[in-house]
Amino acid sequence: DQVNRYQRGDLNALIAEAEGLLTSIENEQDKAFLATAIASARSVAENSDSTTSQIHQAAVELKSALDALRFAGAERYDLSGKWDFYLGAYQAEAVLEDTVTLPGTLDENKKGSVNTYRDPGRLSRYYTYTGPATYQREAFIPNSWQGKQVSLFMERSRETRVWVNGRE
Repeated sequence: DQVNRYQRGDLNALIAEAEGLLTSIENEQDKAFLATAIASARSVAENSDSTTSQIHQAAVELKSALDALRFAGAERYDLSGKWDFYLGAYQAEAVLEDTVTLPGTLDENKKGSVNTYRDPGRLSRYYTYTGPATYQREAFIPNSWQGKQVSLFMERSRETRVWVNGRE
């Protein structure tokens, strides 16, 4: 089962997208923020010794920066997309080496055990899993949201615990 991670081509596409956005930003602080994110991502993309984990992390960070600028004037921040993931309970120092696409189920993301039982009288999942699962994503909240109440909406989740900046 291949891990669904950002590749060098994805990172280069995000860099090109960010460079296109950079020219239209008027706020100097936002422009500097994005320019720094682009430079960091470019250094990883151009280094032939960069690991797949470094490339993935650089893409995640640049995409988060792009999202923060796109949503700066918005009322909502869409967190759909690739999330770091592992099957198991949250551990603060854990390294999440797999990804899933949300919204989506573990079955749709081919996580868990292959389900070999098929009931001809009802729909059956291809993959099954019961237990804790950990999802993680970096998100940069726009400065314009400072002092505002922010809420997180999740669909079809079971018992859920949320950490923000390492705090539950």
